[in-house]
Amino acid sequence: MTQLIVRLVRICSATGFLCLALALGRAPFAAAQAGFHDQPQGYVRFDTNLKDHQFWLGGGIPAGPVELHGDLVLEGRTLQADAGVAFYAGALAMLPMIGTSFDFSDKRFDRLIMPRLFTVLEFGPLYFESWLQLTLRDALKNGTTDDFYTRDFLLVTITECLAVGPQVEVRAALEKQRGGPRNRILNLPVGGQVSTAWGANRFALFLGYETAKFARGDGSGVTGRFTYVRSWQ
Repeated sequence: MTQLIVRLVRICSATGFLCLALALGRAPFAAAQAGFHDQPQGYVRFDTNLKDHQFWLGGGIPAGPVELHGDLVLEGRTLQADAGVAFYAGALAMLPMIGTSFDFSDKRFDRLIMPRLFTVLEFGPLYFESWLQLTLRDALKNGTTDDFYTRDFLLVTITECLAVGPQVEVRAALEKQRGGPRNRILNLPVGGQVSTAWGANRFALFLGYETAKFARGDGSGVTGRFTYVRSWQ
């Protein structure tokens, strides 16, 4: 119990207060990428769970009824580049993308992201966001594992700049791996998100419990992520 409390305190102190990703169109809360606008816009983003850190730089350019989007994601010594086309219909917005990453340690491309799909749906005070991603590694580096990842959360707007709701994530291996879990579930954190927005700044804090024994190991199972996004036009 003491280790659990200490872990929670570490996560909270590292994040500072709340969090959120980029606003999408009229949505006051989290979107994975930049929103849909009538002029070029961009964003920078930072994600951390105290052990791993991601730095994002991206944006979109209007192209008729759609937008052309791209981003760069730096994690450790790996740089990922993605490109896609964003479109929407009413309260529904979708951003399919494809990408690849380069490992500067091995000096080689180490994975393909095909496809990566971000979906956002707003209805009244509710905001739903879903990430779907297929990562192919074995084609570029023998012996590595291909996997499927999804991140889904539903936020309820409490005030104009505050929303809370449940969140679940799943990462599953596409094939059995030696020493891996029998059910192929690599990660399955379940918890909640608290989000806020101050002008062009977005903050989000996810806290949850890692239900996959393979990922939890001998640890407490407490997990979390802090996100900060700054957008501009």
